[in-house]
Amino acid sequence: MVDGDGEFGLQPYKELMPKVRTSDGFIVSWNREAIVKQLLTETKLAKDFYDMPPLSQQDAEEIAFDVEHKILNLRLKFVSGPLIRELVNNILLSRAKDKPEYSVYRNILTRVGHLSMTLTLWIWGKVTRQTRMQTSNPTLRPPQAQGRLGFRRRIPAPHAT
Repeated sequence: MVDGDGEFGLQPYKELMPKVRTSDGFIVSWNREAIVKQLLTETKLAKDFYDMPPLSQQDAEEIAFDVEHKILNLRLKFVSGPLIRELVNNILLSRAKDKPEYSVYRNILTRVGHLSMTLTLWIWGKVTRQTRMQTSNPTLRPPQAQGRLGFRRRIPAPHAT
């Protein structure tokens, strides 16, 4: 179906896509570009950690397209941010047979309490209130109350005199 501008009409397609519950609790409309943006942003760490190039724009778009099709086939009304992340990681693992660097990207994208990106920002001292709000850990405290990597500092036991 082509609309008046010569573009394919996307309205029926968008109506089929589920709403997304973000990590911070908001319900938003499906947006494939959000996946592309996240892939491009987070895989920049590959250069810092592994001295390898980040994911290309084309590869990120292909992965986001594949995730979108998987979600469409699930026929859900709502999906969560973590489910989308797991589907992205699943696709990266399946493609790692042909492109081994995809397993590195998958390791970078995997959550271990916090995103690698958030931990990296903490290490470099670039954490903002917004960054902390984007994490899914509700007990997250400001970096001043935690150690260098965001872990709570252990209070030393008093010495007996």
